[in-house]
Amino acid sequence: MKQESRRRWAFLSGDSLMCPRNIRTMAGRVFFLVILAVLLSNPSRPALAQQSLVVWERNFDEYDETLPLLKLVLGPQYQFTKSADGLEFKRAFKNVAQNRGVDLISVGTSAALESELHPIRWPTDKGTLGYRVCLIRKGQQPLFDRIRTKEDLKKIRFGLSDHWPDTAIMKNAGYTVVTASRYESLFPMLANGRFDCFLRGIGEIKFEIDKRLDQGFEIESGLLLHYHLTNLLFVRKSDAGLIKDINQGFERIMSNGKFDEFFRSFFATRFVDLHLHKRIVFEVPSDHNSPETEKIWDVPGRMIKPQEFKALKAARPLPAAR
Repeated sequence: MKQESRRRWAFLSGDSLMCPRNIRTMAGRVFFLVILAVLLSNPSRPALAQQSLVVWERNFDEYDETLPLLKLVLGPQYQFTKSADGLEFKRAFKNVAQNRGVDLISVGTSAALESELHPIRWPTDKGTLGYRVCLIRKGQQPLFDRIRTKEDLKKIRFGLSDHWPDTAIMKNAGYTVVTASRYESLFPMLANGRFDCFLRGIGEIKFEIDKRLDQGFEIESGLLLHYHLTNLLFVRKSDAGLIKDINQGFERIMSNGKFDEFFRSFFATRFVDLHLHKRIVFEVPSDHNSPETEKIWDVPGRMIKPQEFKALKAARPLPAAR
């Protein structure tokens, strides 16, 4: 009788493998091993939870390459959320630095910006941001038809935002620049004759004019300005994991040709109607880039050259990212 009691006590106290507590523990271990086996048998399935990145809301614009390129670079491991609406560049940039609701921003780079955030030195646009054409008032084309030299060009008043790198580039090169603090303010300023040319990137001007067909604007047809300016991704300097993931993603799509495919699909259709290869090209000197970033223009195939526009054929555009 006493021996039977001891056996029952051992069963209930956990000395036996058949104790209910041990059964639960064993079941948990079996469940864990089953899940581990499933994950190991399917390595393409992400083992980590999807990470969320808050991206500046302007980088969600349909003409902006940032969002579809991020999806290509980072893959399904990341999901992307738009920052608060109405966030101007200066505030957005500061919010990234201070970790206040924005994780990533893509803008035209400069040495000053690179001192505050970490630049990902893989140009997202092959330097097309530095190719500029004029948005002008309808009926003003004859003013621009007379331009043949840099001295002629310096008679033109250019409109730009006060915080864009272009502004310092153009001023330092001796051009007259009229500025505004807000992007949207520049359109009525152009309409009211405050300046002659709203200098726009070749990848964005068609979208902008299509949204303002009733405001009396047109695209100037004969001039192309070029300076060394490109879009880079900026993140916090402390985000080492994100920096590593983005760099590895760019290395992958550059080596397998996916980036060139993306560039042709996303940008080429915008250039054809601008007839860039037929325009007079004015090279504008600039020293706003950091030495490290300036070296990118020397890497073969990394930046598009003016003579390449003629050979660039329109490709089927990518679907708009949402």
